Amino acid sequence: DLDIFDATGQRLDLTATTAADGSYIIGAMPSGDYSLRADPAISSGLAGSYYGGNSAPSSAQLITVTASQQTGGIDIQLSTGGWITGAIKDTSGTPISDIDLDVFDLIGNRLYPTKKSGPDGQYTIGPLPAGSVLLRADPQAMDGFARQYYAQASNLQTADPIQVTAGIATTNINFSLQAAGWIAGTIRDSNGIPLEGIDLDIY
Repeated sequence: DLDIFDATGQRLDLTATTAADGSYIIGAMPSGDYSLRADPAISSGLAGSYYGGNSAPSSAQLITVTASQQTGGIDIQLSTGGWITGAIKDTSGTPISDIDLDVFDLIGNRLYPTKKSGPDGQYTIGPLPAGSVLLRADPQAMDGFARQYYAQASNLQTADPIQVTAGIATTNINFSLQAAGWIAGTIRDSNGIPLEGIDLDIY
């Protein structure tokens, strides 16, 4: 399967699948710059990849499409991927379901794909490109748990790298999520007027 995205990263409602010889044609789309991603079936064991890059959207090489022309030679080479497996639980050992997991390279570029934990807290994410990656559990606010990088890290800089090996599952990458709290308040100007759209960062 192939998916195409515009220059802002928005996925277009256009897909294609490769023929028996691996060839494909995807389109038609307006003139402009696009990125292309190959999404092999999980059962193939191949890691997905963007044209000119890897599984990180930021690595994609833009493809210029010109009206009334077919842009050829946009070839993608896929490699055998690996998997990461583990469980997500709270600090009392109770499994937590439906927790989103995101994968990053070592400089913080988010990779594809993502995954959620099952009813028993277990997850398997992949195939991923071979190499070192970082993994983050991303609970939603309503889940009541704090975001956490593996292992027990609150930020990317202190996260432990996980080695992904082609054709192999890296096991027991487990999370113990802590219950979270919130901070709330109001931001006003010097005249006491509430201010909308003010960004807040926490340290």
